[in-house]
Amino acid sequence: MKNKIIKILILIFIFLTLYFSRQIFSYKYDPEYYENYYYHSQWNIPNSVRGIGDGDLYKFVGYKLASGENPFNINYEVPPFAKLLYGISEKYFANPYIVSLFFYFCSFFCFISYFKVFF
Repeated sequence: MKNKIIKILILIFIFLTLYFSRQIFSYKYDPEYYENYYYHSQWNIPNSVRGIGDGDLYKFVGYKLASGENPFNINYEVPPFAKLLYGISEKYFANPYIVSLFFYFCSFFCFISYFKVFF
């Protein structure tokens, strides 16, 4: 009985997480906007008043990497694998956050397998 209650609570938790994050499913990536945003930011113009945060930077770089850009030509300071995954998601789904669902479920599976909730 206790194990069944835990499973139900976990499913409710997943449902509520997805429900309260539902705005990310309707997000549309605009490559022209982010390209303009990047090339007028502090990454290309020193002392630019138009700064770009890491989240937007990685979305743009991921899209460029998925389009075939050389990883050493654009934002080379961190490994490009996760940015590439976001870029592939942007390219094929027009939404960079779809890959975040994959990350969420992988980490959630690791968490529940550690505590052996379903096993």
